[in-house]
Amino acid sequence: MTELARETVATLPRLSRVCSRLEKRGLVERVPCPKDRRATNVRLSADGRRQLVRAVPRHIATVRRAVIDALAPDRSTRSPR
Repeated sequence: MTELARETVATLPRLSRVCSRLEKRGLVERVPCPKDRRATNVRLSADGRRQLVRAVPRHIATVRRAVIDALAPDRSTRSPR
């Protein structure tokens, strides 16, 4: 959880609250860390993985609309400088 908080630029208490909500929805599960008995790991549940896979096409479509399609036609084909 500490590493995930650091990677997502979240505080540990905030991440813990988010994980609690996701856990109640059955999307993640907390498991003891095999390397450090004081730590807890969080992982996607089987249902969480299914939800993630289902969300990918919509996420890609949203990013395309918001970023790629929003570029002016002459800018969308230029290579970055």
